[in-house]
Amino acid sequence: MASPSANTIITDSSTLNPSGLKGVACVQGITTKGPIGKSILIKNWREFQQYFGGYHPTSLFPLYCQRALDKGAKLYVTRAAHYEDIDDIESWTGTLASVSLGGSINARALYPGVGYNGITVTVADGGTSLFCTITVKASGMEDQVLLNVKRTVTQTELDAISQQFKDKYRDKALISFKATFATPTTTVSFTNSANNALTSGAQDVSEIVADDYNGSSVAKNGWYAFDEIIDSDVIYNFDAPIPEVDAGLAAYCISRADMRFAIRPPVGLNANGWEDYRMGTGAYSHTPIDTWQGKLIAGDIKVYYQDIETTISAIADVCALEMKKSFKWFSTAGPNRGKLTSDVIGTPYNLLSAALKGDYDNVYPKGVNAVGKHVSFGMVFWGSRSLLLDQTKVLKFDNVADLSLYIKKELDKIVSKYTFEPNDLIMIGQIYNEVKPFVESLETQRAIHPGKWEWIGDQNVSDVADVDYNTPEDIQEGKYKAKLRFAPIVANEIIEIEASNSDLGSFTTTIL
Repeated sequence: MASPSANTIITDSSTLNPSGLKGVACVQGITTKGPIGKSILIKNWREFQQYFGGYHPTSLFPLYCQRALDKGAKLYVTRAAHYEDIDDIESWTGTLASVSLGGSINARALYPGVGYNGITVTVADGGTSLFCTITVKASGMEDQVLLNVKRTVTQTELDAISQQFKDKYRDKALISFKATFATPTTTVSFTNSANNALTSGAQDVSEIVADDYNGSSVAKNGWYAFDEIIDSDVIYNFDAPIPEVDAGLAAYCISRADMRFAIRPPVGLNANGWEDYRMGTGAYSHTPIDTWQGKLIAGDIKVYYQDIETTISAIADVCALEMKKSFKWFSTAGPNRGKLTSDVIGTPYNLLSAALKGDYDNVYPKGVNAVGKHVSFGMVFWGSRSLLLDQTKVLKFDNVADLSLYIKKELDKIVSKYTFEPNDLIMIGQIYNEVKPFVESLETQRAIHPGKWEWIGDQNVSDVADVDYNTPEDIQEGKYKAKLRFAPIVANEIIEIEASNSDLGSFTTTIL
């Protein structure tokens, strides 16, 4: 028997005729420093630098995070690493920055990476000859200070001192201590020394492969580092536009059922390249992702990065737009909610130009949402499609997919409160009485068509023996089910205006 639970499943029973919630995004990528196998909530660029360092010499991931953060997004960030054993969180590869403290003790970084180089450690008198004070300084961070540290210690005691730093500074902790010889019982001593700088920290990011991004449910690394995150709706793949990584992300989100994901093609492609990346054709050979839980953001933009004009993907900018929306079910597109900020210089490939509109008309139905330069609005995100390939379903609309996930999560909150309550008509009525105002609020907030919803759940039954959608046997077994049917308001995609100049009397304007 399954464990007691409440669950909402989203299905699409629609067929189309052919013709206030603010969230946090999850991201994974390469950084110069930071914890491995953990997700940390980052609210601004300064916090990112404290936890994960600044720009990386070979990865644009920190730049993408900076752009999203500076434009108002909040991010759960996890650091990418290579693992000798993907199921072992401690098997990451790299070199720890370290420095001798003048005696037989080394201070070393907790994790590999160039971002730990230059961190200094100072050992000073702690009031008596038996104790000392240890101060760790890192650029942009408050000093980390440990008082009353026993001066002469064993390796076992050094481990305890290292743990004190971790307990006090948590994910901001930077160093640990290691004796340079002998056994855990060998006695070593801290000697006074100032500004000892850590050196030689490194991480060979070329070792990081798709399996490392996809991670392990055992080790809780890769995408699984977000397992405990419940206040986020979406994972963005800023860092690794690789089909195998995108497929792993899709599988992860589909498995947990309460998140969507956003992916992008590599920088420098045209519409044909976007379609190949999306469908697994041409230069790519993979099974196309087919789910309403994902979307693809295509289009390159030009920005200044370290005083050089750089072409990057617009995915971080769209992430920020998504996070700032008033309502999840409003499309992140067009002049009202899809306009990029003025620091975007332009685009090397403008699919919104008249000359390239046909190219976009061809790839858009396949779920390619793109950024381009509109003649009236400037640089703008222009698309609202999910990665669902079935064009007869309303879940092909990205805004409907967002709405459906929102409804699922809100219904889960409502019905979960009634787990272990008496399974009778009173409970059935109580659930309906909470669901009804919630759905009515969606009507007023332009999420669903007014009057076009129905709750099927035996809420009007006066005797358990008369239940219709449920059965008396199920009720007696402690089971209750209900169905919400609703007509979502899809994002407008086509406006047709017909004008005739024959004479004023025959002039007509039609908006469809």
